[in-house]
Parts: sequence; structure tokens; C-alpha cells
Amino acid sequence: MSEPEEPRTAAKTRAITEGAMLVGITVIMAFIDKYIPILSLFLAIPMGLLVVRRGLKVGVLAAGVVTVLLFALTGSTALVIAMDVVVAGLALGFAHLRFPKQPQLAFLVTAAGYILSFVLMIYGVAAILGVTEAVSMTGLIDRFLETSESLSDKMAELGAPNVLVDPEVVRPYLVMSIPSMIVLTGAGNAAVVFLIFRKLLSRFGHGLAAIPPFRAFHLNWKYGWGFVLGLLGMMLGEFTGREIVLRVGINLFWVFYMLFTLQGFSVLYFFFGKWKMSTAAKVFLLIVAVFTGIAQLVLTAAPWVGVLDAWFDFRKLEVTSDAGDPDSRPEG
Repeated sequence: MSEPEEPRTAAKTRAITEGAMLVGITVIMAFIDKYIPILSLFLAIPMGLLVVRRGLKVGVLAAGVVTVLLFALTGSTALVIAMDVVVAGLALGFAHLRFPKQPQLAFLVTAAGYILSFVLMIYGVAAILGVTEAVSMTGLIDRFLETSESLSDKMAELGAPNVLVDPEVVRPYLVMSIPSMIVLTGAGNAAVVFLIFRKLLSRFGHGLAAIPPFRAFHLNWKYGWGFVLGLLGMMLGEFTGREIVLRVGINLFWVFYMLFTLQGFSVLYFFFGKWKMSTAAKVFLLIVAVFTGIAQLVLTAAPWVGVLDAWFDFRKLEVTSDAGDPDSRPEG
């Protein structure tokens, strides 16, 4: 009777050891984050790794321990860190535990966790801590406009074309776009961590389905209607004076605008990669594009290229056989 208990006890010991180690790593990262803020982006990784390796229950317990330890050591600021550790970390781990062979679904779950984490951090924690306007979303928008204006002036001094944007005209529309900003920021953070996390899991020997390369990123024509509806909502809202219609249109537009901007760059990258020239020559062309205004033209055209690609499939990806795709093999 004692022999079966031995492996079970050893497994529990390993789970406790791993949990303690990853809790310690998370706490250390949270402290270092005060001096290297970029580390906050990766606070979810240790908890996500623990969930994949030891299950959701162990992950929830470890996340609770991290939150209690940070609260004891740092006070109420631990609530902000807890959003990354508990919500985003558990979502990241659960996504790969539940959908290891379905990267699209795994990313959607991860992105949902990061978006929820961001919402709780901005509104929930801000309400508890009594955060003022200076550090709210509108405050961030004001600082963004100031930085953009300063950067534009510096680029103009270097010879790049100067884009004149009136902050007073743009600001009301940016404030109305806060929901889409939250969604896009959360999804963007999730994408970075998602890619790094999958590389880490591959190192640990977890079999994962490969993510298609960026040059193959493609949304079909059905998604194009989201872009169109966003534009129509914006125009209808402006024409009728209905702010709610304008708000819905702006936020819908921005989400699909960014998605199709990515698709547009994917199309350009696909064809740019086919050019028979050295890497140095390509880098030189990119530098020339930045300082001649071509880059601004590309930025303007990219979402429209993406929308047209959704309908016309310039790269003929939808008729390409997955069986012949070398990127369809498992990661690692």
C-alpha cells in the first residue's frame, strides 16, 4: 500500500517546490519592476507556467500567495500587480493548458485575460486607491499628445516631414476611443507575452501547434464589414449629432483599423521579402522611406491594403494547401 503513495508524495513535493520557486520569481520581478518598468509586462509568465505544468488549482493558490506577500511587503500597490499575476497569468496558463494545439483560441483567451486585467487595473484599482485625473486614461491621452507633438518637432529638425495635428481637435475623439484603446493595449501586451511564453513552453518540451508566420496573417472578407460599419457609424454619428452612435463607430473603427493595419503590413512584408536584394539594401530603403515621407504614405495606405486583401487575397493564402506549409509543424 505504501508503494503507490511514494510517487504521489513526490509529485506533490515537486508541485510545491515549483510553486514556491515561481512565487519567489514573481515577487522578485515585482520589486525589480520599480526600477525596470518593462518587467511588469512579464509578471504573468511565472504563474502561467505553473498553471500549465501543475494545473489551474495550484496556479490559483500560488497567485493568492503572491498577492498576500506583495500586499504585506508593498501595501495597496500590490492590487495593481495582482491584476497581472492573478487575472492575466491565470488566463495565459489556462489558455495553453486547454488549447495547446489551437493557437488562435489560446491567444483569444490570453487577450481576454489581459483586457480584463487592464480594465480592473484602470477602473477597479483606481477607484480603491482614489487615483486622480493626473494618472487616469485622460491624463495618459494628454501626455501622449504632448509627446507626439514633441517627437514630430524633433523629426522635422532631422529633415522628416512634419505632420501638423491640432491636439484640441484630436483630444475629444481620443477620449471617446478609450474603450478601443483598452482593448488594443491589452491585446498588444497579450501578443508579446503570448509569443515569448510559447517559446518558453517549447523549451520545456511542451508540444504546441505552430503559429503561422507574420507574412501569412490574414483576415477574410467577413471581418471587412467591421471596418465598414465603424466608418459608417462615425459618419452617421457626426451627421446626426448622436454621440452614442459616434462613440460606437469610433471604437469599432479603431479595433478593425489596427487589425487591418497589421494585415496591410503583412501583405507588404510578404512582397517585400520576395525582392531579390541584400538585407543592407532593404535597410537602406527603409531609412530613405522614413526621411522622404514614403513611410507616412505606407502607414496611411496599410489599413486599406489590409481591407482590400481581405476581399481579394493578394497573396492567395486561402487557396494554399496547409499540408505543404513547412510552418504547420509543431513548435519546438
